Amino acid sequence: MDFDQQLELLSNAFTKWSAEERRVFFSHLLHRVIPGRLFVLAECMESMSIEQSETFSVELRTTLSFVDSWSNAERNLMIDHLETVDSTSVREFDQMVANSAGQA
Repeated sequence: MDFDQQLELLSNAFTKWSAEERRVFFSHLLHRVIPGRLFVLAECMESMSIEQSETFSVELRTTLSFVDSWSNAERNLMIDHLETVDSTSVREFDQMVANSAGQA
């Protein structure tokens, strides 16, 4: 499956996810963008304690495996694409990244 197909699959899942599920996804994404930050890891672990449907859990694992294999340029394209789907969630993610810049 190439990048465009993976992005399409992620986009289709993202459009079905609730706002809370999108926050969980972005929390996991933040951990990938800023690895090793304890507060990010803690937030990621907290998001895992939220009750999740089996469908969402599978979609989350699948889409995160795509993200893990992508280059930074492809990840940026994903964010740009998701912004067209839900700009509010992407702005919240951008704020999470900005807030984390000065924290250890």
